[in-house]
Amino acid sequence: MPVEIIKIHQAIKSLDPYTLDEHRTVVLESEDLYPGIDLWYDRKARLGLEKGERIGYLVKKDGVSVGAAIAKQGENAKICTVRVRDEAIHEGIGKVLFLAMAMNLRRDTKKVHFTAPEDLWNRYRSFFEEMGFVMQGNASEQYRLFDPEIVATADYKQFRRATFDHYLPEYARDLAQIAGQKVDMILSVKSEYARKIANRTKTVELRRKFSKKWIGSWALIYSSMPDQSFVAAAQILNIIKDHPASIWNQWHDAIGCKEEEFYCYTKNLDEIFGVIFGMVKAIDPIPKSQLEHLLQQKLIPPQSYCDVANNPIWGSAVGISHMLQNNI
Repeated sequence: MPVEIIKIHQAIKSLDPYTLDEHRTVVLESEDLYPGIDLWYDRKARLGLEKGERIGYLVKKDGVSVGAAIAKQGENAKICTVRVRDEAIHEGIGKVLFLAMAMNLRRDTKKVHFTAPEDLWNRYRSFFEEMGFVMQGNASEQYRLFDPEIVATADYKQFRRATFDHYLPEYARDLAQIAGQKVDMILSVKSEYARKIANRTKTVELRRKFSKKWIGSWALIYSSMPDQSFVAAAQILNIIKDHPASIWNQWHDAIGCKEEEFYCYTKNLDEIFGVIFGMVKAIDPIPKSQLEHLLQQKLIPPQSYCDVANNPIWGSAVGISHMLQNNI
């Protein structure tokens, strides 16, 4: 299920107006059951998103909007709305939205609650209880025209842990593509050089073998021992192949190593590949151990690089890294 998740938050004014319109449209599709939801969105929800008091998501599948959500931040956080279109109701979109909210509610959150029609709670009770929610009785405010609404509450730590345990291994890989920026590969680099890539003092990485098909792709830079962490995301601007002496003469200032180290690495080679980085985004280090803990799986770093599309475990790790970077 290739999906794209777009985060609607304080940077709302920089988002494509079409994206905001789509988010509003999906949320307002429940207007027949929630009269005045359009006024709530325009006067409260949007203002809260702009101020960082609320967080929202729009989920697209194959370019079509299929789900949306809004949550209110705070010690007692509220999931204001979760909407999944009928054509995607059984495709895990709701689980992805709850997973995203579990990751991105503030750390000072203690409780999470939502209100819902009683018949909806009864239909999806096992799903809600799986995430730690307990029905508390009728809601103090009734927003719907017909069905009575209940309020359900969960301890935030339990909610977060439950969504991670139940949904993260299955759906984290879907988060590898966020807002159109798809990470295609993991590039393993020695710690000394990975740090130089992150701070832009090294813009050319050397490889004995590499393919030009990766031009334009985004790579997560994995810093090997002793860091064992993701430290940057880098776009591959170009890939060159030439004799080592030619590459050194042209690119030595960008390679980030001493001449003797370069010729030690390229000894007896007739040609070498240079991976030239364009845009580089340094990130707070994301340890492999943390990813393994969340995924509950062992991650074996690639010797050189790995294709995310062909490696489901590392694909899931990429998805989690996006969440930890607060990109979604």
